[in-house]
Amino acid sequence: MEHNIAFCVPTYNHPDTMDEVLGITLEMYNKYGIDVYVYDSSETSDTRRVVDKYIQDGHQNLFYIDYGPNFDTHIKGLDVLSGYGLEKEYEYMFNVKDRTYFDESTIKKIYEASLEGYDVIFLPVAHWPLDPNPQPRTEVYTDALSFFRDYGKMTPNLETTIIRWDTMLKEFDKVEFFQRYYAGIAGSFDHFNILFEQLLKVKALKIMVLREDEVIRYVSERSNSMWVKRIFEVWIEEWSRAVEVLPEYYEPYKAVVKKEETMQPVLFGSIYNLIQLRENKLLTQETVDKYRDVWNEVSDISIECVECLVQRQQHKVVQMLLEKWIGHLYHQEIADAYHMFYTNYWLEDVLGKYEYAVMKRCFEIYKLELENGTSNTIFYNTHSYKEVVDRYQTLKYLLRRLEFDCANEIMNDIVPYFYEQQLSVQSLSYIIYNECINREKVIACWELLSDMYYRGEKCE
Repeated sequence: MEHNIAFCVPTYNHPDTMDEVLGITLEMYNKYGIDVYVYDSSETSDTRRVVDKYIQDGHQNLFYIDYGPNFDTHIKGLDVLSGYGLEKEYEYMFNVKDRTYFDESTIKKIYEASLEGYDVIFLPVAHWPLDPNPQPRTEVYTDALSFFRDYGKMTPNLETTIIRWDTMLKEFDKVEFFQRYYAGIAGSFDHFNILFEQLLKVKALKIMVLREDEVIRYVSERSNSMWVKRIFEVWIEEWSRAVEVLPEYYEPYKAVVKKEETMQPVLFGSIYNLIQLRENKLLTQETVDKYRDVWNEVSDISIECVECLVQRQQHKVVQMLLEKWIGHLYHQEIADAYHMFYTNYWLEDVLGKYEYAVMKRCFEIYKLELENGTSNTIFYNTHSYKEVVDRYQTLKYLLRRLEFDCANEIMNDIVPYFYEQQLSVQSLSYIIYNECINREKVIACWELLSDMYYRGEKCE
């Protein structure tokens, strides 16, 4: 098989990680026409020895590039995307973190997509778990703005974009790009800027987006991200600038994309992570003062809440966030309520274990409803969590009664209640599956009662 894809792996002082990942992937990658280039900037020769071991074992799809420990991060990233050190020409290039590898089913999908000549093959890696909305149905994008709108929040992740050489990178001028975007300025998102800059230069653009359930990614536990100590600088200053300096073409969605990324729970979307940053002495009053005026651009947790966290006034934070969550429910801002629910586990103590468990199930139903395009969700016409819990309890009670020989008046209540409340099929199915024991009997009774309801009949 001709090798048309280059996996470019920058690494720094992670020999054990490289040993693990190369041992798992090299043979499989070779099967699908993938060469692996290790760009090593380590301070010792340990990583080189690891790579040499695999080369000597006969892995002809592995190459080592000694980049040296004294390097500029931007220059290295630009060199990689400019084809520095490659032994031959490739149709596609893919920058991959040294601790990341993929399941064979994913690699096969990448290989199959590479045969179709797409300008970009995009992997929606699972790094945004708290967005209830389903993946957009579009699989092939032909305009950069729609792609930026739907997937801009994922593209800062290095291992999301497999880029075609001749249409996207062959004419790329790294010197001109560096001068325009990064000269004299710190930044960590040159791959992001290169992607959206180059997309605008492609005629008859075609971006293939794999489905989320087609992308299985593993991350070695032998090494961790190195940017945590610079989290505020990277994700407020450098990330904001990376978005803002994009061409004006992307202006309609810049602010949204910027905040969608930084509202991840591991960044600024969870008070638990903010508390951890405080405990690690990264979140201080000085940090609050420095970013006070721009904080609302990167987080929906108010700067007042953050300041209370710094001052260890958690009770005030809990009250502020509880009022905000209740407000989201009241105003039917369910996606926001969903995110807050899953990033504020203390809600279990406030709501009570049972109410919390029911709300969790209702949010699970909500996600299923969105995936099926249902307009009226389990939260339809409710304005408090108590109303939602009462609705769930009532439907559960009526469905459970169908498992037994119950009175006709109960039988006659259930279907009208379901339609009057405008409940979805997904909510009905979910509750039957999770709350009923004799599910087949409940479904059979429901179908009979539903037919009778439509005919205007009642149980006698």
